[in-house]
Amino acid sequence: MRVFCLWVGLLVASPLLSLAQATLSLEQAVQLALEQNFDIRIARNNQAVATNDVTWGNAGFLPRVTINGAYNINQQNRRLQSFALRDSTGAITGTDLTVVKNVDSKAGNANVQIAYTLFDGLRRTAFWERLKLLNQNTNLATAQAVERVVNDVIVAYYDIVLQQRTVGIQQGAVALATERTKLAQDREEVGAGTRLDYLQSRVDLNAANSALLRQRGSLATALVNLNELLGRSPGTGIALADTSIAVDTLLVQDQLMRELEQRGAETGLVLETAGDPDKDIVKITPNTVPQGLDRVAFKAEESIKTISGVSDSMQGFDREDVAAKAIQAKRQAGSANLAKPL
Repeated sequence: MRVFCLWVGLLVASPLLSLAQATLSLEQAVQLALEQNFDIRIARNNQAVATNDVTWGNAGFLPRVTINGAYNINQQNRRLQSFALRDSTGAITGTDLTVVKNVDSKAGNANVQIAYTLFDGLRRTAFWERLKLLNQNTNLATAQAVERVVNDVIVAYYDIVLQQRTVGIQQGAVALATERTKLAQDREEVGAGTRLDYLQSRVDLNAANSALLRQRGSLATALVNLNELLGRSPGTGIALADTSIAVDTLLVQDQLMRELEQRGAETGLVLETAGDPDKDIVKITPNTVPQGLDRVAFKAEESIKTISGVSDSMQGFDREDVAAKAIQAKRQAGSANLAKPL
């Protein structure tokens, strides 16, 4: 009963899985990447911030206005009592009780200050140009991010196509290896083949299965890469609509170079110079060692050996066929040479 329920569950779930994996064309993948890719989103947000910063106020051309205001309310409830009411003769006639309630005092003030610097050494103009350059650089960075993501999406899309075809080839290799194993087993049973042939066919079958598993892992990795570029969950199923790789055989290198020169500067892929590019753009050569100072450490080591008379053998660095006693004797001789006054 459990097996039957399991098969029923698989049969019911398989159409749902196929429906979840909607076919995805290359154009749809590029469109999804342009809308959902996180790198493009960040680049566009930075572009919007840079564009919003290009204002006269941020550059300092507008006056600075400062408004201050204050409003104070003081409320008191007092009980005042006075004694010793006197008459004209100075005698105390009684007491007087005075009660004061809800005594309010209110005070308010406000001021406005407007400050403007007539001349600040062209600082405002320089800052205005800086804001515009930052905006242009951000626009170029956004265009480069879009082109990079589109290129990565196209490469990832056709990489899945390639991996799927390779999986099909490996499945065919597994099927052939399986048939070869069955044939080798039948030949062994009827005495027409050897046990070695059958075992070799089993080895080939295992190798084909291993290659198929590795290829399926590569396919899964390619699917994850494309989903990440599209800004989706890595486990989202993908069914490709374009299963063939179109190759343009009419591409001409000179024409591509001219188009790159004409349109490459729009995204910063080509640098433009006002003068002669062969003279203005020069490769920076590293600092060279002055003549005569090459191999300083080696020459110093050789000079020290010559002056002191202590060779490599005296230091213990000798051939493997030299006896230990001979090496010890050379070390003692070297120590004696080092002990001599220079």
